[in-house]
Amino acid sequence: MREGVLKQMTLAVAPVMVPLLLKLLGATLRLTVSDPHRVLNAQGDRPLLLAFWHHRIVLMPWLYRRYFSGRLPARVMISASRDGQLITDIIRRFDIGTFRGSSSRHAVRALKEMARELRRAPMVLALTPDGPRGPAGRVQPGIIHLAAHTGLPIVPVSYRLSWQWRARSWDRLTVPLPFSRCALTIGEPLTVRIEDDVTAAAAELGRRLGR
Repeated sequence: MREGVLKQMTLAVAPVMVPLLLKLLGATLRLTVSDPHRVLNAQGDRPLLLAFWHHRIVLMPWLYRRYFSGRLPARVMISASRDGQLITDIIRRFDIGTFRGSSSRHAVRALKEMARELRRAPMVLALTPDGPRGPAGRVQPGIIHLAAHTGLPIVPVSYRLSWQWRARSWDRLTVPLPFSRCALTIGEPLTVRIEDDVTAAAAELGRRLGR
């Protein structure tokens, strides 16, 4: 009974408190940005696929709001679970929508939904190519197929922190510590054609994402 009450309280409070804490944390970070291919300077109404490793998911909503705001509507693929609903409620505070899916039975449905929605209206789609279950740091084929069938470039996004805490989860989730130096990198966009080799394209995206 008590555990159920605590869980309900968490579900009610976290969507308000987590975005506030992220914004306060972000305000303390010492940021630098490397964008050699001038992605941030590109036309704001151009649809994109943004890719980042799952262990960097904590800071990404705040970084997106800071550097990509004012562009097309953004949506991200989130697991179809209770935890996924909590994440959905949190990132909505950063004006980011969601597709609900997973790496298993809902994945194909979610990817097809993404492609259909994109044909209706251009948007920025964000995915963790190794999530939600891993293996960590290994690009799964879903994002490659999506890029090939939509013609969208995949923009790799990464960052390094001078101070951080890492969870013992499968992805070694990274949580930045206050006043850390944060070096954000916008990598070279990757364009995938339908006739391209999926394995080779996945390996190249992994290389551009770094570690």
